[in-house]
Amino acid sequence: MKQMVKKLLLTSLAVMAGCFLIVTTASANTHTYKDKTTRATVTVTKKKGKVTAIVYQLKDTSKFSKRYRKRTKFYTKMTIKKGSQPYLIRKNHKGTVTFNRKMSKWDSKYPTEQTNPVRGMTSDGTTAIFMNVSYFGKLKAKKYHNVAAHFSWWWNTLPGYLPKDNPDGDAIVLNNGKVLFEDYKLSKKLPD
Repeated sequence: MKQMVKKLLLTSLAVMAGCFLIVTTASANTHTYKDKTTRATVTVTKKKGKVTAIVYQLKDTSKFSKRYRKRTKFYTKMTIKKGSQPYLIRKNHKGTVTFNRKMSKWDSKYPTEQTNPVRGMTSDGTTAIFMNVSYFGKLKAKKYHNVAAHFSWWWNTLPGYLPKDNPDGDAIVLNNGKVLFEDYKLSKKLPD
């Protein structure tokens, strides 16, 4: 009888330990925000209270004129690790990867990139979606208005042709994981 009680006690302790491990390892949480104007979405993953990944994408282009719908789709993922420079992946409307590396600091204090719709492109000589991405998460929070990352995208047009329905969008991810869309007042306060 004592042996049976001992086995039952050990089994229940093992089950409780297993449950504890499952609960503690699943500490990352994910939340998706939707831009009502463009129908783009931003999915933010946080772990231990810090933003660790951001996916900004546009799949549903029905808000735009037919001439833009096919080529306005995009996918951008920023992965933030311990270092100060996050990893960035950008895909164009065909799903082709056009940017895939760590973000560069260039002449600024923070990592910033302009991603193009064509891999290896060095000029803006095409009509498609371009995107500027900046990361401020490792800098002084107050100075950068508690912004972790800023994404702004636009449909590039060749000189002399700028229709009123030109697609564009803007998303700001705060350090707490909240997302603001089209907040141009805050965008203007951030460095270029």
